[in-house]
Amino acid sequence: MSSESRLSSGTNLDTDEPDNEPEVVDRAIVEQRVLRALSRKALSEKEVRSLIAENGLDGSETEDLVARLIDLRYVDDDTLAEELTRRLSEKKGQSKSAVGRALTARGLASDVVSEALSEIDDGEERRVAFQVAEKRAGQMGSLDAQTMERRLSGFLARRGYPGGLVRDIVSEIVRRRPAGSSGPRFR
Repeated sequence: MSSESRLSSGTNLDTDEPDNEPEVVDRAIVEQRVLRALSRKALSEKEVRSLIAENGLDGSETEDLVARLIDLRYVDDDTLAEELTRRLSEKKGQSKSAVGRALTARGLASDVVSEALSEIDDGEERRVAFQVAEKRAGQMGSLDAQTMERRLSGFLARRGYPGGLVRDIVSEIVRRRPAGSSGPRFR
């Protein structure tokens, strides 16, 4: 067998035996990949552990790297939960339950999720729901009341708001609607 064919077949040149040694993973390379990922997006501790495992590092090296990233505050589940809660609730208009599902999906511990969700009280949730519904209703000016009510209800329900809150907000918005806007206008 020529040396070229031995190289392509994975055979060790010195002993003519297959090369069965596991691939050596360089911790520095894995750390750089994790830092690159963290520079693009904040990750939870669970997401960092998964990324490290995907790159072939395991055992005590994983624990050392995760501990180091936590000490440097590159990974902070509490801060991540607070930021996601604020962004999803205030900016995206999602309900408390939808925010909780998103935090859990990111691998955050239940106590961290509970703490972050405690920042959203019922009054705040109602205020955010009313704001997003009012903004959406402004885009539905030419619709009749029934259609607007149905579409606003679906819009809020898809964001995870409870049915009672949806009914209250939608009925208030429809009630505030000017009397002249009863439906589409034809010329």
